[in-house]
Amino acid sequence: MCLYIGIHSPAHSQTTIDGNIENVFDAWFDNTGNEEEDFLGYLTALDEYKNEPLDLNELKEHDLDNFFFLTDLQKNDLLSHSSIVGYFLCLEELQSIPSLDENTILMLRPFLKVENLEKALFTRSSMKEGNRIFYVKWKQKSKSNLETELADTTMLGSAAHWVIRYKWEGSSVFKAGFVAETDGGESIVWDKKRKWADYFSCYFQLKRKWKWIHELIIGDFAPSFGQGLIVHNGFGAGKTSMVMLIRKQGAVFRPYTSVNETGYFRGIANVLNLSPSLKMAWLFSNKDIDAHLSSQNQDSTQSEIVSILKSGYHRTLNELGNKQNANQKNIGIQLQWTHNRATFSINHLSYFYSMPIAKGNDAYELYNFHGKNNHLTSIDWKWSFKNFSTFGELARSHNNGWAVTSGVLLSLDKTIDLCLHYRNYGLNYVALDGSALGESSKPQAEKGIYLGTEWRPAHKWKIAAYLDFWQFPWMRYQIDAPSNGKELLVRIEHTIKRKFNVYLQYFLETKEINENYILEKIEGLSIRQRHKIRLHYAWQVHPFLELRTRAEINMVILPSSSEKGHLLYQDIIYHPKSSPLSLTARMAIFQTDGYNSRIYAYENDLLYESALPFMAGIGRRGYFNLRYKFHKSITAEFRFGQTSYQNNHRFYPEINQSANSQKEIEVKFQLKIQL
Repeated sequence: MCLYIGIHSPAHSQTTIDGNIENVFDAWFDNTGNEEEDFLGYLTALDEYKNEPLDLNELKEHDLDNFFFLTDLQKNDLLSHSSIVGYFLCLEELQSIPSLDENTILMLRPFLKVENLEKALFTRSSMKEGNRIFYVKWKQKSKSNLETELADTTMLGSAAHWVIRYKWEGSSVFKAGFVAETDGGESIVWDKKRKWADYFSCYFQLKRKWKWIHELIIGDFAPSFGQGLIVHNGFGAGKTSMVMLIRKQGAVFRPYTSVNETGYFRGIANVLNLSPSLKMAWLFSNKDIDAHLSSQNQDSTQSEIVSILKSGYHRTLNELGNKQNANQKNIGIQLQWTHNRATFSINHLSYFYSMPIAKGNDAYELYNFHGKNNHLTSIDWKWSFKNFSTFGELARSHNNGWAVTSGVLLSLDKTIDLCLHYRNYGLNYVALDGSALGESSKPQAEKGIYLGTEWRPAHKWKIAAYLDFWQFPWMRYQIDAPSNGKELLVRIEHTIKRKFNVYLQYFLETKEINENYILEKIEGLSIRQRHKIRLHYAWQVHPFLELRTRAEINMVILPSSSEKGHLLYQDIIYHPKSSPLSLTARMAIFQTDGYNSRIYAYENDLLYESALPFMAGIGRRGYFNLRYKFHKSITAEFRFGQTSYQNNHRFYPEINQSANSQKEIEVKFQLKIQL
């Protein structure tokens, strides 16, 4: 059975569970503001645990790292329970752990059981009896939508977007799969750059087959070392309303299953058990990358990589001409020592490009990476004791750039948790795939300190808050001088299990920017303030019916101008226990004064699909998702979405002006077949 947990399948007894996990991603997307973030990999392990739940009495620390919604303190309490109280006798005993609130327990329960698991065997029979799941997805936007996205509107293919997925789980130790995708506007032609699909990814994974091999992946994979100073593809919420989830976590390697055409490594990844307390992980990757070259003649020794392209689009001749123009090789290794609740690792990752990356021409690019090779080395640590946990990483890049990140989590009692995080990313530290906590998307040229707290003043009530200060010692894109800023978030939440959840959230951001970067007439930096106020209410009307309502205001204030935007939406989630049909739907109205006051809102979507559209202008947005289970092995999904703009009031990035498009339409269909 393949069940995509939570976000898209609000079943009768799991609606609260699904809603809570959805809130995690809603808050995370609030922080990233990017619908292209690959959240699918973070759910894959939970998918497996839902099919084969973990025994509470057999839990190991690396198992808990896949439960991204757990804080370090909650993990410590789970692991300590058996030594303090004794073995778990039933799942209801989770309620005796003070740090686990009702929402967290509801999220955990589907993935756990209380019994001794039999060792899974990798045999021919297990391969024959394993799960084989096949997905086909079709999506199409209205043609005007695609043309708006393109400078050159001469598309090579149709507007249809196709995705084919296949997943084979022979047992808990063997997995394999592939993903093939062609974006809207891309052609399906058999030649050197365009095979039967524009993008193809596959993997083969073995886990714990032999005593000395902990894991082996051949194909596409995503690595994660330390706290993200070198590379990280695991979950780390960062600066969100889950204020205590600041430590990066997740497996060292995981199969790459996303249609995101960047962010993965291609080759072999292996974790070896050298001893009960010592593991060695190593990787080799060799892949072609999309790049814009200084000379399109790839044989020229004078060619340089002007920019590495990450959109994955090859819809026009210009975009296709940049496909797989360069090559990237990687070699990496990690030695990890674990003793009780302490973990210490040494990490190294090298990059080798087929041609040098050119030095940027703009002043803010002075310290950006340039050259053919980059070598990154780091040490990272994690230690927990009772209600205290600390973690961090210290890294160095090839040009003697340094970066450090360190954090502390503390539970004062069963009602108050505190966390503190410090970061100092050097001016000349370069890590192209780094992903550490910070204001910037990359750990470079930034200093900052983060303080967070979670207070539970009464039963069913929770107050979460964080304060973050940062400083940039050098210019940045559209910020023509060293700058600084700060953020404040406060969230008050009240929950009654299986009945309702309501929260009020306030966010304040103050930062220095170029006030008029379009005209590029900069005499100094201006202070920009952003205020966001959100009221969200979820009501479980019936075991198969849930209503969710949200009102949000976004205000942007500059010395010479200001913008305001507001959003109001209503969700309906319908899933009767005895019916094969389920439905999610939303109707939203919005109005913003410009692009800067745009508002993002996470949406339910098809299986293995995320949606985080922004709304800017004046208009309405609505969508509905239908899911129908024809048979235990056949499920069909359909989605229709439409955004209508009033009097062409629609805004785009950079230009911040109206465009002549009154309507956007998107239609999707997906079929899942379990073989």
